[in-house]
Amino acid sequence: MEFEHVTFDLPHGTFHALKGGDPDGQPTIVLHGFPDHPPTAKPFLAELGRRGRHVIAPWLRGYSPSPTAGPFDFAALTSDVLALIDRWSPGRAVELIGHDWGALITYDACVTAPERIERAVALAIPHPLTFMSRLTHPAQLRRSSYMGLFQLPGSGWIATARDLAFIDRLWRQWSPGFSLDPALKAELHEHLRKSMPAPLKYYRAMLRPGMMGATRRMSQPITVPLLQLHGANDGCILPAQVDDRHRFAAPHAMEVVPGVGHFLHIEAPEAIAERIAAWAKERPFLLASIKGALVKNESKRGDVMTEQKAPQVADWNGQSGEYWAANQARLDAMFAVFGQAAIEAAAPATGERVLDVGCGAGASSLELAGRVGAGGHVLGLDISEPLIGRAHALAPQDTPAQFRVADASRAELPAGAFDILFSRFGVMFFDDPTGAFTHMRRALRPGGRVAFVCWRGVAENDWVRLPMGAIKGIVPLTAPPDPEAPGPFSFGDRGRVTRILTAAGFTDIAIAPFDASIPFGEGGTRDEAIDDGVKMAFEGGPLSLVLADQPDDIRARAWAAVRAAFAGLPGERSVMIDGAAWIVTARNPAS
Repeated sequence: MEFEHVTFDLPHGTFHALKGGDPDGQPTIVLHGFPDHPPTAKPFLAELGRRGRHVIAPWLRGYSPSPTAGPFDFAALTSDVLALIDRWSPGRAVELIGHDWGALITYDACVTAPERIERAVALAIPHPLTFMSRLTHPAQLRRSSYMGLFQLPGSGWIATARDLAFIDRLWRQWSPGFSLDPALKAELHEHLRKSMPAPLKYYRAMLRPGMMGATRRMSQPITVPLLQLHGANDGCILPAQVDDRHRFAAPHAMEVVPGVGHFLHIEAPEAIAERIAAWAKERPFLLASIKGALVKNESKRGDVMTEQKAPQVADWNGQSGEYWAANQARLDAMFAVFGQAAIEAAAPATGERVLDVGCGAGASSLELAGRVGAGGHVLGLDISEPLIGRAHALAPQDTPAQFRVADASRAELPAGAFDILFSRFGVMFFDDPTGAFTHMRRALRPGGRVAFVCWRGVAENDWVRLPMGAIKGIVPLTAPPDPEAPGPFSFGDRGRVTRILTAAGFTDIAIAPFDASIPFGEGGTRDEAIDDGVKMAFEGGPLSLVLADQPDDIRARAWAAVRAAFAGLPGERSVMIDGAAWIVTARNPAS
């Protein structure tokens, strides 16, 4: 496959690049690293082209024949790439593949302008903050000694002396057993001689103030789907050996490739290109639209959440959110039977796309992800940052689930992008439920399905009725809230739920009761289980709010009263309390 040498006039000067592949294919930009340039990767670029990519591989800033003048901080390097995207592919997000320094720029581009990147691949480099945290590891410190050398005056001479013997040694050490084609090696030598010492200034810029700004940017979770590939024999950078999934808020995978080193895409071009293509096919990258809409919505999130839902946002990002995040495993186990019933009603199929509203710590989203498989996609939304943080921590690396802090009733979701609108106890809190469901219906494809579980009234839910009844006469109770006000029991009236969904445009509405016993307290003995159940009631739910500002003597009397009520419930090493819910299904009209 032939590649032509092209140029792009960008703000920093005229940049040179190789271009080839399928002109109608996915726009793909490949960024080289050190000490390298695009021609050495021609076999890899050709393999990408054969897999439906339209490829551009630029010489980066500092590498002749592109401009060799600085600065070389991340902001400058990333601005070149974003300018290239705008110049070459203004109407379509690109696939961005980076190796070594190109991978570091790829990470930065993903947090700087995620809406311009469809998906990304990082070759040989972990997340930059993960890499920095490993620099003190003795094995990595030995591999990174060249970085210290490049800080010294005259290091450019060292790099080019004796026909670039130092550079050749790095290639041998970093990719053991691999020899670059002699013609490609000679061409690389020629370009590096013309470029030095500019490529070394990348390393010097790492110690300058601009690096702090990049560190702050990269502390944000990456919202672009990203694949990390790392050679098992890499003599330059160790693969990530810590769990850094919290750094990724979109589908993410990290794989160690056997039998190759640092220049893995040059050593095994066909295998690496095939892995990238297969990964792209494994997921339904409705992404460009979903990700773009959510990124766009991110800038509005503060106004939406603080102005119209301030009390709920404060609570779910404060006491309630922290409580649920801390007790996630137990609370999810308590309510799992209800969520499972709703999932069965939704009947997700392989390859389907699901919007999980009020996803909490992600238990239902991950269960749905298991149902739709690698070819499907689940987007979990919640207004609680602590719970979404917990969801990120729990999500396996290869899950097709993505989590975002967002208000589903106002998030700018792409039209017709989802097959199923799902929720486990997450839809009862909207200030305008009809408007919320009207908004979310637009994100469903024609004929798409709705399935959610919501609580019936307080009178039917003993987990609230019993403790609240027990404290009557001990704590002065305020007037009961409006049953239709946003809150856990606002969908208790079946007729109201029907009216909301009908007004929002849904059809085939079905609402069925679902009852189950909730393991509200557990312990080694009956008494321990009862005490544990009372503690649960005091720490979370309506009772905790009523008792929050009460003096110790009132709380002690309330404890005794609630304990007495729980003592009459069934269970040996648990306290089983009845819960009553609706399983609601509906459909978006087909036309």
